[in-house]
Amino acid sequence: MRNVSLIFLLVLIVITVGVLLVGQRLDARWAGGSGGIEPCQATLVYGDTVVGRGQIMSTSADDYAEYELCDGTHLYLDQNTQLRLSYYRNPAAQTETQLELIQGRVIVDGLASIKARNLIAQVKGSACEFVHYSWRDELDVTPLATDACKIKTPAFTPTASLTSRFNTFDGSLISTNSFDPSTSAAKSFYEWTGLRP
Repeated sequence: MRNVSLIFLLVLIVITVGVLLVGQRLDARWAGGSGGIEPCQATLVYGDTVVGRGQIMSTSADDYAEYELCDGTHLYLDQNTQLRLSYYRNPAAQTETQLELIQGRVIVDGLASIKARNLIAQVKGSACEFVHYSWRDELDVTPLATDACKIKTPAFTPTASLTSRFNTFDGSLISTNSFDPSTSAAKSFYEWTGLRP
């Protein structure tokens, strides 16, 4: 009888510890965690579309779109652009919203990380433009202000008002060119955003 009580007590302790470990792993409040992460969805500024984690923001060949994240970050999408909201912002873990640029041109004005294949960039509060040429495996990065963004892989900080072109597979810098929105093929997009480099 004593052995049965001891076995029962050990099983109860193992189950309790297991449940607490699972709760802690899931960051549950009852296990000492901070609870679930508040979703930082993207909302279309001039419409009622709300984009959640894993969903794609996109534009057609004849329109632009502006989305706003819950932290005030604005996303300006040019024509024929696809941008996936991969992960929500988590202030407790000090991580920003993760976006994946599938193709096209986007200006990120705020805080976010942008990924194009193997290349990851971080926008640090000011506007930064990204143009992903998916068929050529290249990404153009143009900070519209000093220290607006930096490339995380490889470590590189592009210069304001210069466009740096990277290979999206190995992260190598291909070229650096001057940036002038008034002579760009996307001039009407820059005028639509109202942002001035």
